[in-house]
Amino acid sequence: MLNYVLRKLLWNIPVFLGIIAVLMLALRVNDPAWSKLGKHATQERYEQERERLGLDRPFAAQYLDFLWGFDLDRESWDKPGRTVGQELSDALLPSLSITIPALLLTTLLALGIGILSAYRRGRILDRGLMTLAVLGMSVSFLVYIIFGQYFGAFKLNQWIDGTLFAVQGYDTAEPHWWITFCMLPVLISTIVALGYDSRFYRAIAVEEVGARLHPHRPGEGAARAVGPLQAPPAQRHADGDHPRDDHPSLPHRGLPPPGGLLQHPRHGQGAHHRHQCQGLPRHPGVHRRLRGALHLHEHPDGCALRLRRSAGEALMIRRFFTSRAFRKFRKNRLALVAAFLILLYVGAGSAILFFDLVPLSSTTERFGPSSTPGFGGTQTPEKRLEDAEFRFSLVERALRRGEPEEALAETRLGRQHPADLSIEKLEAEIERGGELLDELYEQERWDEATSADLERLGELESLVSGLFAPVEGWEGFVHGLALSCGTDRQGRSIALRAIYAIKVALQIGTVTALISVLLGALLGAMAAFYGGWVDHLIQWLYSTLSAVPYIVLLAVLVFMFGGSRVEQTLIPIYAAFCLTFWIGTCRVVRGEVLRIKELDYIQAAVSAGQTRFRILLRHVIPNVSHLLFINFSLLFIAAIKSEVILTFLGLGVKNEPSWGIMISQSKPEVVNEFFWQVGAATALMFGLVLAFNIFTDALQDALDPKHIA
Repeated sequence: MLNYVLRKLLWNIPVFLGIIAVLMLALRVNDPAWSKLGKHATQERYEQERERLGLDRPFAAQYLDFLWGFDLDRESWDKPGRTVGQELSDALLPSLSITIPALLLTTLLALGIGILSAYRRGRILDRGLMTLAVLGMSVSFLVYIIFGQYFGAFKLNQWIDGTLFAVQGYDTAEPHWWITFCMLPVLISTIVALGYDSRFYRAIAVEEVGARLHPHRPGEGAARAVGPLQAPPAQRHADGDHPRDDHPSLPHRGLPPPGGLLQHPRHGQGAHHRHQCQGLPRHPGVHRRLRGALHLHEHPDGCALRLRRSAGEALMIRRFFTSRAFRKFRKNRLALVAAFLILLYVGAGSAILFFDLVPLSSTTERFGPSSTPGFGGTQTPEKRLEDAEFRFSLVERALRRGEPEEALAETRLGRQHPADLSIEKLEAEIERGGELLDELYEQERWDEATSADLERLGELESLVSGLFAPVEGWEGFVHGLALSCGTDRQGRSIALRAIYAIKVALQIGTVTALISVLLGALLGAMAAFYGGWVDHLIQWLYSTLSAVPYIVLLAVLVFMFGGSRVEQTLIPIYAAFCLTFWIGTCRVVRGEVLRIKELDYIQAAVSAGQTRFRILLRHVIPNVSHLLFINFSLLFIAAIKSEVILTFLGLGVKNEPSWGIMISQSKPEVVNEFFWQVGAATALMFGLVLAFNIFTDALQDALDPKHIA
């Protein structure tokens, strides 16, 4: 035990050194002196600031000086007059006041929910609790923060006529009031993490207790252990398969092994050659020549073996669609609905990306007054008057120009243009509308408005509506769709921006998940298969990166691209996500490869003289494909939700509308009780994330026999 603790402590030393090196290298790319002074500072002033911050020396000298001195009394570069130690001490108490209670409360609640759900496994209570957990996991953390502040800090304090949750004035508050500032963050953190932790503890409880409460029928456990892509033993024997082919050490999870000759146990001569090779000493040259001889055309069985190999590869695909895993997935109706919903999102995103279904210009075009509600929404008389005046002023300004015909032709709100009336008729309508506006402005308090005032307001709205021509046909449909969710503070269509953001979300999720899964699978498989210094190096790398707080690491990685030519693109987001998201896949794949690398078909390939890298690519990685599918879905969800947080911090998408931008921009609107923008973005993101959550659970339940659905 003591030896284990000492080894872990010694292992953390290089990890700690790596954390400092990673952060210093990342910050070195974007000079703090340049960030503080800006682009217009003189070179002399810039050099002085670098010298003051100690950045003028070589990086190795800075690194060693930091490790040797660890000077917390050094002045903070972004807050003059404050030392690093003062900043840390001021942040320590609030951080612990939120982190420790949130951790304890989340653990207690999640543990209770998980055990209760596992005890009532398969019942209505279990399904209800896990449904709530999945629904809660499908909402962005930022949405919880925005609505938590609105209901917890504003509405609740109004209802109880007090200050239960405080969000402002922490710096000047008395110490005994600190608890009011910590309660809301603790509550929000608990709600966010409760879904994830409840599912985790439920899975553990089912593994430990569920088998006793719900024992399997005799033979069912053995049948499950065979795997999702193989029939039960009795059926296989009835089909004429030799019992030797059912060796428990053969690959049984995910897709079948590749159609290679040696690793496929049902190819009779290949299996025979594999077993013969196991009994021979390892002479790579001899076995390589023997294997080559089997593939030569002049060999009497060579052509047959090559044809059998091609047929085996085709059979592998056919077996998947007739496998137990696919049948189990197909029976899950909810998963099929989720898959159909995912296809709808993919179709919409592809149409926007390749066919310009929703042009980028339409997301910046003005469709109406600011902050108008969507379908079924109501407005106060003051807002109705403001919107009518906005539309009225558009036509009035066009008529006041030197060339009113050209000005009217250029005036538009989305797909709507001014009515095709004569200049004299329009001027008469403008004059009448001006009189109505003057009368309505005499009303100071609309909560005391009379029926006559409301009638005049309705008359003004009818007059303004006549100043614009109706939109019909396809243009009318597009215009109605654009206004179905209202407009934001700049009069832009909320619906079109939310639909266009589907393309951005699919781009970020697909690129991030694909690269992260491939990178994590390759590194994890190499670490487990090669072992030695390769394993230690990869473990040190992901231990170092995972030790840095997730949001801090993402922010630092995106900050590295500040001032570069790709700053306004999605490349910084791709780089930040891909350099952090591969860690989970790497750990999972490494653990699985450690298990399967000792199986017989891997040893047969080694004995046949195949190179280790070829074995890794052809035999090892394909047999962890079920883990790659599952991790792809999980990383896709994580990328979409993380983009919202990065955008809220000002480090996300820049020149395109995204759900993160819309949710971030809606924070002041929520305070004014305008929920259309945050609602539209959250609804579309919720649908996609929920569909992927359901799809991932069904996929994991079908492909992984050990998964607890």
